Amino acid sequence: MRRGVIQATSCLFLLVSTLTWARGNSRPSFEFDPHELEAIRGSATQEVLAKLNSMTTEELDIAAAQKFPERDRKFDGRSLGMTVTDLAIIAEELDDKRKAFRTETVLEAVHAAYKARYGNLIIDKPIWAWNNVGNTYARIAILACSFKEYIALWGTALPQEGFSGVYKSMDVFDIMVTGKMKSGNASSNAANAEVYIPGGRVSHLQRGETRFYTLNEYTYMIDYGRGKIASSMWQGIFAPYLFSNHDWESLSTQFTECMKKIL
Repeated sequence: MRRGVIQATSCLFLLVSTLTWARGNSRPSFEFDPHELEAIRGSATQEVLAKLNSMTTEELDIAAAQKFPERDRKFDGRSLGMTVTDLAIIAEELDDKRKAFRTETVLEAVHAAYKARYGNLIIDKPIWAWNNVGNTYARIAILACSFKEYIALWGTALPQEGFSGVYKSMDVFDIMVTGKMKSGNASSNAANAEVYIPGGRVSHLQRGETRFYTLNEYTYMIDYGRGKIASSMWQGIFAPYLFSNHDWESLSTQFTECMKKIL
């Protein structure tokens, strides 16, 4: 009971704070360019992808086991009696670990490149949290944040689909890092969906525009927002906590990471 009261009070305080920010603030803010962000991503991932593509399956398995020791399957004598189904599951798990290793390695390269380019504007050690918007459950790591801009790594290891949300005071640019995204605009005259992949065009969700989108497995992107950032926190952080997932840890992590650069 006491925990619930504390959480509700804290949430109300954070909400009032963000609504205050949304009215505008005279503090100077840095400004990123989505095309420069894409160029840096391209340079950062080119070398690391070349190295990953040169690795054998055995080398990938060893590297993945070292990176994710908690996910390393332990075999015992009973393994000799495994069924075909058991072997298929193990093979799928190993393949999944290779994909996860490749993805995490690329994401780390992007963060390192942004840190080298923008210095203290980028958070040193981003913390991953769940982000739940438009019925999509994805991971998010805040890299930079101000009253007028934010940069985050955002994506999912599992196929997802959902609604973009409505941001009337902010433009959102999505720069693909891995995987593929398809999205469609209800108000567009074209019935076909647009396809976004790494190295392709940058997705631009303009203020007030809405889209429905699908994500392939292991699809990650650089999410760059420009405008009144605080006004978007209601549907991106607070509303999911209050009305859907009640995930206080994810709410507090995202908000705290933003506060690191705003204050």
